[in-house]
This record gives sequence, C-alpha cells and structure tokens, in this order.
Amino acid sequence: MCYDRRVRPFLAASALAPIAPGAEAQDPAPPPPHEAPSATCFPIITSLRYPAPALATNIMGTVTSAVAVDSNGGVAQLEPTGHPLLAAGVQEALLTARFSSGCWGQTVALRFNSRLDQKLDPATPVSVKAASAHAYEIVAPAGVIVVSNFDPAWVFTRKGRFLHRVRAWMSKVRFW
Repeated sequence: MCYDRRVRPFLAASALAPIAPGAEAQDPAPPPPHEAPSATCFPIITSLRYPAPALATNIMGTVTSAVAVDSNGGVAQLEPTGHPLLAAGVQEALLTARFSSGCWGQTVALRFNSRLDQKLDPATPVSVKAASAHAYEIVAPAGVIVVSNFDPAWVFTRKGRFLHRVRAWMSKVRFW
C-alpha cells in the first residue's frame, strides 16, 4: 500500500505532463545492436549435416552457439554448447560459414535442433531447414531398432536373473 501511494502521483504527473509548444513527443530509444541482431544479419551455411557418430547412436538435441563474426564475414570465435557429438558437427559447419555484412563485428547467437524422425523412411536423406534466420532444424530418419525375445521367461524372476548372470560370468571364465 505504501508503494502504491508513492508511485501513483509520479505516474499521474509524468503521464499528464504538458508538452511544450513546438516540442515533439520522443519515441523510446531503440534497443542496442548487441541485444537484437539486425534483420540483415544472417549466416550462409553450406556444409551443415547430421554428424554420423550421433546418427549411429541415436542422439538428438539442441546445440546453441555464440559466434563472433570478424570484419570480413568469417568466424573469429565460436562457442558451441550442447551434446559433444552434435556440437562437433555444428562447429565444423560454422567454421566454413560466411556471414552477411550486417553481422560483421557482432556476436550472433545461433540454435541448431537435431532430431530423429521415426515416421521417415530409412532411405530418406537428412534434411536441413532454416526455421528462422538464427535457428536451424536438422531432421534425419531414425535407424531401425531391433528387438528380440531371446531371453526365456525364467530370466524375469529373481532366481532366473541370478542364474542368467552366473551363466554370463561362467561363459567368460576360461578353464584349461
């Protein structure tokens, strides 16, 4: 309640303050350029693909990267964060990327979402889509997962699990 009493007169006075004749109302200042990248700032990435080790182990995730762009449109400094296998592929693609002139001398934040889609045919090639100027989506078909019912039903009891482990241990022991 005290806060309300102190702030209300200030807000009323500032909102109703008369504007001097000949003076124009000022628009709020635009945000600084380092907070919001300009509309003409976009990367030109040609070699972005799903990393083979990540694809083989069914790893999905998001990699965010802060890229410092030098004065010629190349990458001066790169800091990817995310899964190491996915980040390695993103880092490899960004080191060969070029940036438009609106990015020169700025730090640009980029986001790469890598996902596996089970609905795609396994023969479908990996697709790379630009969701926005600073967000990319890499979609690959999910590999076939083989499920077997090799273990007999007795393995699912407590005694069966113990005997199954003993059998596995004994298969590794060598008798002369």
